[in-house]
Order: sequence, then structure tokens, then C-alpha cells
Amino acid sequence: MNVALISILMLSISIQEKISTDALLQNPFDLQQFKKAKGPSNSGGADVQPYYYKPDEKGVFFRFFLFRSPQTFMYSGNGDKKFPVRSGTGFQIVTYKFLGKYRDAFLDPTETLIEVVAT
Repeated sequence: MNVALISILMLSISIQEKISTDALLQNPFDLQQFKKAKGPSNSGGADVQPYYYKPDEKGVFFRFFLFRSPQTFMYSGNGDKKFPVRSGTGFQIVTYKFLGKYRDAFLDPTETLIEVVAT
């Protein structure tokens, strides 16, 4: 497991206690708590990888990226006319969203965490 990934997760959800790698793998983090804390992100369909867990129920793989942070925005433009432009942070979350009530909702209590990538 990438040490940077563990550090990002620990800082992102304000974990105060020391966590072993095994404990992190058994319960990576509370996805809904993380999404509530970070707020909206860009999202879209995710390319399905052969190693992804595939639930039996119908649904879609979804990728969330460009979460808000002080480094997320760059400013572009000339003089006094500068506009915030999102830039990548290299942190992405892939979930499996079941078809149904929460399919299009950012906060989906039924989605399954599939992958966390930090580059």
C-alpha cells in the first residue's frame, strides 16, 4: 500500500489515532463521511478493471475526482479578470452505484467503495 495514500486518507478525514495498514485495509474509511467533508467533486463513469469487485445487482462504476482543496483551484485570466479553474489533485475514488433511488446522488448510502487512487 502506498504510504502517500495512507497519509492522504488520514488527513482527509481527520483520524487522530495511529492506524495499522491491516486496520486500514479492513475498514479503509467512511466513504460518506469523506464525501460530506470534501463536498462535491467532478465525476463520471469509470473504466472497469478486471480486478474490480463486481456486485451481483445491476449498477454502474463511478469515478469521483477533483475534490475541493486549497490546491484544487488555479486562477486563469488577465489583469483583474481572473477565473477559478479546477486542476487535478491526483486523488480519485471509484464506487459501484446500484441502479435505483440514489443512482444520480453524490451522497449515496448504498454505493460500494471499489478503489482509491492517489498519484
